[in-house]
Amino acid sequence: MPEFHLLSSGSTKSTSFSAGNEVFPRREIPWLNQYHDGWRGSTGGTPEGFYFRADGGQMFLGLTPPPRITSSQTGKVIFPYIAKPSSMSSDTDVPFTLGSTYRTDLEPYHQASVHYAAYQLEKLRRDMEASQAQLQQFLGFVERYKRNTEPMGPQQVRLGRNYFQDARRRSGRELDPSIIRSFT
Repeated sequence: MPEFHLLSSGSTKSTSFSAGNEVFPRREIPWLNQYHDGWRGSTGGTPEGFYFRADGGQMFLGLTPPPRITSSQTGKVIFPYIAKPSSMSSDTDVPFTLGSTYRTDLEPYHQASVHYAAYQLEKLRRDMEASQAQLQQFLGFVERYKRNTEPMGPQQVRLGRNYFQDARRRSGRELDPSIIRSFT
């Protein structure tokens, strides 16, 4: 899911962002046409959602409403994706390259793909001992990558849906705090 960040560089620096399914949902264009009359003519504000629009062979990301960014602010969209780099056909090609940009953070792990290929090729030679040795070297690279990229600190688990907030929205009033305390 994409995230929208608004960075203020004025006298009081601040950052605000919109992310998550409840705060920054994906909306389809027919839904926007039905429920947000005049959304295409909006002059801007804080984005409340996003949509995708296909045009020929391209896919565009749109924000609704479009962001209003002043001269002391910077806006950015962070969008996760999986790159499909081209095949490596030359001895000077670098793994994990897309266009002319390559992932320098993955450079220590380039040898992992070689060990995985050797693992597969040793199976064709029916040398299971050599195959397993190559697999172990490959898995060593995988474990080192996972250990070096895992987030620091404790991991938190949170609900995918806030049922109390949904109940408040449906009823239009606040819930009795004594009810909430009985569930904790």
